[in-house]
Amino acid sequence: LGDTLEAIAGEKAWAMDGCAVALSAPQPEAVLRVLKARRPDLVVLDAAEAEAMPPLRAVGGHQRLNAALAWRMLRLLSQKGMVALREAKALAAIAASEIPGRLQRIDWGRRRIWLDAAHNLHAIQALLPSLKALADPFEAIIVLTRGDRDLAAAEPLLQPLARHLHIGRGNERADVFRALDDTIAARDEGDFLVTGSFITIDLASEWLEMVRGIAA
Repeated sequence: LGDTLEAIAGEKAWAMDGCAVALSAPQPEAVLRVLKARRPDLVVLDAAEAEAMPPLRAVGGHQRLNAALAWRMLRLLSQKGMVALREAKALAAIAASEIPGRLQRIDWGRRRIWLDAAHNLHAIQALLPSLKALADPFEAIIVLTRGDRDLAAAEPLLQPLARHLHIGRGNERADVFRALDDTIAARDEGDFLVTGSFITIDLASEWLEMVRGIAA
């Protein structure tokens, strides 16, 4: 979508055209300028609203922010008479929600495997505050992205969090299966993080279904 935050924001701002309500998470000032140029009525969530959310089943501070966005949007739509909102039920539903591929935990024997579809450096940076609470350290972190994308800049961020770190380009089925065979299947226990792209996570889910079935 672009090589800078402002360029990306300019592309994404088009999605707000024709929307009855426009809502954003907190953004850098340069991004807000771009978004508000297209939607002067843009509502920006206060970070404190995420902290005020009840305990969530979904793991990670960034998911608290996403949940707070959903909760604020429901209330905005209710205020405009566009939805009939049962606040207690809606809030309970948000708190109980889990998103596949977003710090999704899958257990296999004594292994705990976390799948997250973070596909760029910004998304990986958003994961960092949550990772230490999940494992200290991870036995292995596997980052596999498509061939035309480079996530090598994530290496110094992730290296201190794992005994083994595998970052590679190529998220074809053979690439993902080989990497998971070499890192997860080769170890009997521990915490593992798999990330890098939506395709990587889809293939990792397929691999886990297969190997867990064989093990059973």
